[in-house]
Amino acid sequence: MIFGRAKNWKVYIYSLFNSFVDGVIFVFLSLYIIIQTPLLEAEGATIEILGTNTDLYTPNAFVSFIIGLGVIVGSLIGGYISDLKSRKISVYASLLITCSSLLLLLIPAPVPILIFFAFLIDSSSGWRNSSFSAVIGQISTQYPKVDSTYYATCNSFANIGAVLGLQITGLLFASLIGLDSYMIYAIIFLFMAFLSSIGIIPFRTINAEEYELNLDEKK
Repeated sequence: MIFGRAKNWKVYIYSLFNSFVDGVIFVFLSLYIIIQTPLLEAEGATIEILGTNTDLYTPNAFVSFIIGLGVIVGSLIGGYISDLKSRKISVYASLLITCSSLLLLLIPAPVPILIFFAFLIDSSSGWRNSSFSAVIGQISTQYPKVDSTYYATCNSFANIGAVLGLQITGLLFASLIGLDSYMIYAIIFLFMAFLSSIGIIPFRTINAEEYELNLDEKK
């Protein structure tokens, strides 16, 4: 039943693209920021550790901590807007912030500014996934006998999307060997922004009545 309806495949494709950049963000973002510090020096796609006693764990843990905070903040904002305002607006806003903050990384900036940009990116990631959960959670109520299966299926497509996005971006990264480091990461971030923006296409094919809030009933 959940695979035999064309409208459900629109949701599955949306699920796939919604998480396309998630794996890439967590792998490339902290690496890019650490490269901008005196700890690492990048020559194209090659990274050299500077210093014999360089501690990479502490700065990476700090960047990961900021990333985690961003996800938490974004999830709370996305959940609030999705539950009390509009799920469509929440999805659109999260995709807009994701693309915009990825483009901000193209600006040469000091490390503290880059960390702030990373916070925005991961806030949008938490926001995007919170909105996604609200959308598929509402649609799954149409299948009360298999609502958990429907929800899990959508999450499975999201996980596939994250893996595919990471693999495709990894191939792109390998194909850019020979360019300078900034150009490589600039192309990667542009490509991530493009992948993220594609998610709006399958989302727009879903009937808003299937997932949007009925504000009159909530009052």
